[in-house]
Amino acid sequence: DLCDSGAVLIGAFTNRWTMELMKGLRYRFALSGENPGVIDTVGRREWALRGRTDDENSSEDYMIVTRLQQARTGRFLVAAAGLTQYGTEETGRILASPEALTSILSKLPANWRTRNLQVVLHSEILGGSPARPEVAAWWIW
Repeated sequence: DLCDSGAVLIGAFTNRWTMELMKGLRYRFALSGENPGVIDTVGRREWALRGRTDDENSSEDYMIVTRLQQARTGRFLVAAAGLTQYGTEETGRILASPEALTSILSKLPANWRTRNLQVVLHSEILGGSPARPEVAAWWIW
């Protein structure tokens, strides 16, 4: 039960809890026409998968990693996912790897440690695996 303890949610469109708990946040998963994408509800930016193949693969992926000190559930929450399986796999790897997580967090201002955080990442997909992601945007509040 999400109200009894903190949680780590993995997955976006296939995880209804991620989709529900990210409502109202700045960066969210959404459809851009027929393509899945990440929208910035404040800056009105959008990152969508372009050039998808007939088998639904893409040469890139966008991911969101969200950390909420106190989510709507009243508890600590981390949600991580990509637009495709490759990005979701990569966000899981980032959360499990101190080196990968430190590499991303080092690009953020020092005051992120005690605040809520969302990071949008972008990665190329090379040979069915995501390359090291780059920070596309972040929001700390």
